[in-house]
Amino acid sequence: MKKGQAAMEFLTTYGWAILIVVLVIGALFSFGVFSPNVPNICASSYPIQCHDVKMDDSGKIEFTLSSSDILMANLSKVNLLSPLEDSTCNIIIPNEIPIDIKTRLNCELRINPGAVSEGDRFNGNMEVKYIQAEGGSEHLIKLKFSGTIEKSSQQKI
Repeated sequence: MKKGQAAMEFLTTYGWAILIVVLVIGALFSFGVFSPNVPNICASSYPIQCHDVKMDDSGKIEFTLSSSDILMANLSKVNLLSPLEDSTCNIIIPNEIPIDIKTRLNCELRINPGAVSEGDRFNGNMEVKYIQAEGGSEHLIKLKFSGTIEKSSQQKI
């Protein structure tokens, strides 16, 4: 009788311990501890400043850019490396970046419905051509961006 009781107490003690561990892990998953939000980052270099980037599940990417000490700057190319490898977006005119003013520039990817979804991560790079105020030569710089895809504000039919 004592052997059976000792075995039952052993199993009960470990059973409660395992149950508590499972509940704690479940609570951590429900609070999103294991899937943190990734901030949207846009890394740039002088004379182009990238302040923000946003991509939604319809394939639209918005960049908030500004420029300084240059005559003219144009967003010339945007490549999405992930989740749709080597997807070049169609830059919506006007693509000129005004001097000393933050402006939003948009481009749209041609994607199949459901190819990207809210919560997916994205990254890529963009090229900006600019002419400095002191000279007339055209220069090219590459910017890198990444973040989390957001829900589209457009109503889908």
